[in-house]
Amino acid sequence: MKLVIYCPGTKVGGTNTLFARCAEYWEKVTGYKPVVIDFEDGIIKNYLTEKNVDFDFREHTKGKLHFFESDELVIMPVLSGRMLGYKLFPKKDTRIAFWVTHPHDPFKWLPTFQLVKKWRAKHKFYFGMTLHPHYFPKLRQLFEKSNKYNGLYVMDSDCSDSLNKTFGLELKNKILPVFTDHPEATLIKNKKLSKELKFCWIGRVADFKWRSIVILAKEIDNLKLQGVNISFDIVGDGCEFLHVKKEVEKLQNPNIRMLGTLSLDELNLFIKKEVDIFCGHGIALLEAAKHKVPCIVANGTYFDFDLNEMNFNWFYELEKGDVGKILSNKKEIAGVPFSELFKGVDSGNLIEKAENSYSRWKECHSPEVVVKNLYGNLLTNKLIYEELTKTGFLKFDLIGLIIMKFKRYITREKY
Repeated sequence: MKLVIYCPGTKVGGTNTLFARCAEYWEKVTGYKPVVIDFEDGIIKNYLTEKNVDFDFREHTKGKLHFFESDELVIMPVLSGRMLGYKLFPKKDTRIAFWVTHPHDPFKWLPTFQLVKKWRAKHKFYFGMTLHPHYFPKLRQLFEKSNKYNGLYVMDSDCSDSLNKTFGLELKNKILPVFTDHPEATLIKNKKLSKELKFCWIGRVADFKWRSIVILAKEIDNLKLQGVNISFDIVGDGCEFLHVKKEVEKLQNPNIRMLGTLSLDELNLFIKKEVDIFCGHGIALLEAAKHKVPCIVANGTYFDFDLNEMNFNWFYELEKGDVGKILSNKKEIAGVPFSELFKGVDSGNLIEKAENSYSRWKECHSPEVVVKNLYGNLLTNKLIYEELTKTGFLKFDLIGLIIMKFKRYITREKY
């Protein structure tokens, strides 16, 4: 099987890290060498080079067109699928695989998605059917066919539920959890509150994550005011970094620090040495769990809430395969208040919580488990490009055509 991985990018994020790991373990699990499309200084290429992974490289540059052969199977984030027929040109019998790594990404195929990106899934469905009565059904059919021919995989139940509700579908989606590499060494820390307890949040400081980060900072600041010897490091960068920094500075707490971005190697070392309890979402959660660090899930959200409204869970309490959700309304908030969760930390059972976090990672998110699952699905993938084009997704309605022409003009040299 000639697997082509398409996920070019120069800024580190959960998705390109995921695809880098796919390339790293692909040959180990399957015996086949992957083809990687990335920038010369791209995240995936640099990661694989540093790891001495054998792969075939196709350079991507901004605005470049890519053509694929009949014997190739191209796997990409579902969001990159918008480039099909525009900058990505498979043969009609080239096989395609989409991986949904964010619950809102399938809806972003709709040209006007930005108008309602913060709406609930069912409201997005009504919007799509009302404003795009001819084009929206084409996207529904595209995802139905992708599922039917085993070319559509979702990272967790949140992505699956969102896809179905957004497009009015009842698909039994293949859940393919995200994963990390193996830790070089594991170390369980039995910290007591007589010493500084080090909390940490890691990830992109994105528009759907910043509210949870600010709430965590305020919760930890409250504990500090109560006399708890505690600190909180925020690791990562993103579009809301300055916003979060401004909110953190208001607390005037020197024990809450914003450290910016770390490389993957620096991140692993930081987690092993400087983190006692992790708080976060997505792949970053797994980076901590694999090192036997107790993990608290901080869900993402696009809506505002008060300090006492946000609840949290331990990672191992989630459904298997889940790594946090993106909440669309307050009714979806589950778990317990941070202060109640912290009582568990105070009881001296951090070792048990660390073991539980690690066990969940090993069972559902270790590389061999996920890549073997991926390989098995790709072997039965029958989604050829010709089937996708039959849905008519390349033919926008008038509103979509105008918007896409404008978007593609102003971003023609960006991607």
